[in-house]
Amino acid sequence: MDWWLGMTNKKDKDHYDKYGWMVNEENLQTLPKTAPQAAKDLVKWLTLEGRRKSLTEWLGCVAEDGKIHGKYWPIGAWTHRMSHSSPNSANIAAPFAGTPSTPVEEIKDRYDGPMRNLWKASDGAWLVGTDAEGIQLRLLAHYMKSKEYVEAICSGDKSLGTDIHNMNKKALGPICKTRDDAKTFIYAFLLGASIPKVAEILKCSNKEASQAVNNFLAALPGLKKLKDWTIPNDARRGYFIGLDGRRVSCSSEHHMLAGYLQNGEAVIMKHANILWRTRAKTEGIPFKQVNFVHDEWQTEVYGTKEQAERLGEIQRQSLEDIGRKLSVFCPLAGNTKIGKTWLQTH
Repeated sequence: MDWWLGMTNKKDKDHYDKYGWMVNEENLQTLPKTAPQAAKDLVKWLTLEGRRKSLTEWLGCVAEDGKIHGKYWPIGAWTHRMSHSSPNSANIAAPFAGTPSTPVEEIKDRYDGPMRNLWKASDGAWLVGTDAEGIQLRLLAHYMKSKEYVEAICSGDKSLGTDIHNMNKKALGPICKTRDDAKTFIYAFLLGASIPKVAEILKCSNKEASQAVNNFLAALPGLKKLKDWTIPNDARRGYFIGLDGRRVSCSSEHHMLAGYLQNGEAVIMKHANILWRTRAKTEGIPFKQVNFVHDEWQTEVYGTKEQAERLGEIQRQSLEDIGRKLSVFCPLAGNTKIGKTWLQTH
């Protein structure tokens, strides 16, 4: 560890000696644009190495029939979300959207779409991908009991500046400069992002980030009540009650909001999963569910495209019906794409 000498203090060195350090895409994304080319090339190599490991794992999971039969644990996560292994199909990157501006994004732009395209339907089958549209924001509206939030989610218009991400931008105040930043912020915030992380997202100082969060809470009284009263009370008793009455253990205020939303998502998707499968069997649609990742179903249909389209209709209707059955304050909705590969359906 002689390379540490003269580069940092002993406290930092002791911390890294004890706990190690993490190399992941989020950290690699922080490489400044002024970094030397060698550093940028190293970041590309480390990002590409992650793709190589994924491909190696997938190939190792191929069965004699030429398919991958992954494993699922229905309540594998503490929030009662499913967990996945052999391989972890919940950790397969979506195709990169936009113009790459960092070494990490250059690799994602080149490889993530083609890698997802490797996952394809059986010969002669259609692949139906249906996901719950904005489900965590809808659940946030449910827990806040905010009619304004529901209106922005369900009826907001991006072109008029009345959609949910523009609403969040206004709530953050002048520190938030763009709708895209507001969109990134809200999903990070729901997962418990720290002030430094918010500052990174909003491209501002920690002091400004703290003010933006305060603005956000002040603009959403229902969220402030959650933060100031509901979450601390649930943390003290060590659990919260899910949408279907189940107890979910959690004593951390920091993790509680994410717990509400992820458990709500899991409960809705599982109840809706039972409902749509029952309805599809009743109608005689020949199908096989091939993946279930958080808010998304992937299903093969061994029939006509019309039958595939009908399955998508059944899945979307089941989401809406379960939302009403569970008394979710914000109406639920789904999106469906039909194709031959996972790249085409999500």
